[in-house]
Formats: sequence, C-alpha cells, structure tokens
Amino acid sequence: MKSAILLALVAACAGSHAMATTCEDSFREEGDPRNGAEYWASKSIPDISAMGALGQLGAIAAADGFNVHGIESTGSGGKLTIEQAKGVARPFLILIEATTAGSASNVSISTRLNRGVTAKKDDMRRNMCGMLHRVKSGAEGEQLAKASLQQRGSGSPIETTAVTLARDLHRMKKQVGGDPAGANAITARHVGKKYLLDGQVYEPLEQGGRVDIWYRTYKEPGFLNSIEDKNSMYWATIVCQMQPDQAGRAMKLQGHDWAKLEGTASHYELGTPDRFVLKDCRFR
Repeated sequence: MKSAILLALVAACAGSHAMATTCEDSFREEGDPRNGAEYWASKSIPDISAMGALGQLGAIAAADGFNVHGIESTGSGGKLTIEQAKGVARPFLILIEATTAGSASNVSISTRLNRGVTAKKDDMRRNMCGMLHRVKSGAEGEQLAKASLQQRGSGSPIETTAVTLARDLHRMKKQVGGDPAGANAITARHVGKKYLLDGQVYEPLEQGGRVDIWYRTYKEPGFLNSIEDKNSMYWATIVCQMQPDQAGRAMKLQGHDWAKLEGTASHYELGTPDRFVLKDCRFR
C-alpha cells in the first residue's frame, strides 16, 4: 500500500514525550514497516483547555473523514480515539492525548500503521502536525469545542439483545482482525457507549466482591438459521459487571434466566470465548 493512501493520517497518546519547540521538531518515526511503523508528534497550544483542544480535534477529524470514537476524561486532561478506515485495507487507530499545562495544553498525537503499510516520513509529519496546527486558542477555540462536544452527546442507551450484539461484534472482528490490534479497534468503537441488553444468562459469578453476569450468545439451531448463526459458538459472550447495589438481585439468577441490564461498554478482550465487557450494570 502506497503512502498516497495515507496522506490524511494522524494520531495520539505520546503524552510521555516532552514537548518540543515546534510540532515539526517533536515528530518521530520508529520501527520497521514490516512490523508496523510508529509515528509521534506533539505541540503546546496556548490559551486553551485540554478538553477544548480535544473537542476541536474531534470535529476536525470528523470533517477529514475519520471515524471519531469519543473523548475520555483522565483528570488532568483527556484522550481522543479516532480511526482511519477509508482508503486502507484494514482500519487502524489514531490516539490523541491532551494535558493541561498552566493556561496552555500539551497535545500529542500518535499512531502505528498496520504491518506492511508504508508512508513517507515527510507526509506523516506534515499531516499530523497540520491537524494540531488547526486547533484555535482562546474563547473562539473553547466555543468551537463546546459546540462539538454537545453535538456528540451520549444520548439514550442502545437497546438490543445480547445475541444481536454478539453477532454484530463477530462481523466487526472479521473486518478489523482477530489479533490484539483488532480487539483494541473494537474497544475504541464501543467504549463509553451505553447499552440496554436483554437475553438469557448463565449462573452469576462472584469476582472479588463484584458480581458478573454472562449472557448466553449461542444461537440455538433452527430451520431459518443462516451459516453465520450456525457459527455462533465462536461469537463473543457479553459480560455485565454489576454495580454493588445490584449484587443481591444478580445472585438470585439461575442458568437460562432472562435479564434486562443497562451498562456502559468498557472493553473487548480476546479469549476462549472472547468477552465484550460492560461496567456499572443495573437491572431495568
């Protein structure tokens, strides 16, 4: 794959690297393209909050055709995850991190390309720093960020069944790959989203003072089942980590009982079976 496909690339999460005099000076390339080369850039942006910078970068990324997966607060700042999906054989993540430094914000951007994908160093430097240079300072920048964040509000929970969600996750896994990078991509697309799930469960599990509910995502054989349905034994299970005040009710469940639970997507992890984990779950 040639670098021309990747001219819009950007990314984040190099917060541990010191801010250079300019973004261009901070730029670093590391690794072998046969394994997946990595790129970092950073910039100190005056008179803007961390969330003000990230809110603008979310809007900038969306306008540039990236998939924007949301902003996570980290106390002193935040993280934004976006995804390059257009023009590439396999999507990959781009991470942006901002931390407050007085009246300014230190913003870093990083990515790791997929194995075998090549890009010109100058193109990567120009485009990664070009994104950071578009962040506006002052009251105008804060207002732009506020409008962007309000537009991307959390909204109502996504109501579905555990079986349907597991099927959708299986389809996504085939697109992004079944390795750790693919699991990270699935996590990025879902983390922070609220779900209202219904389905049958296994017996509850106590995990160090916490109760976990595992949904049954195996689709029983049927005349109308598709080939995909017949492979449901390979789908991920859905795990709900219950809130403490829900533990008593959760422990009363038995195998094959029905439960409708609301929770917030936490992460996707590989295993036997794979698990899609929701936290802070409650009965509905």
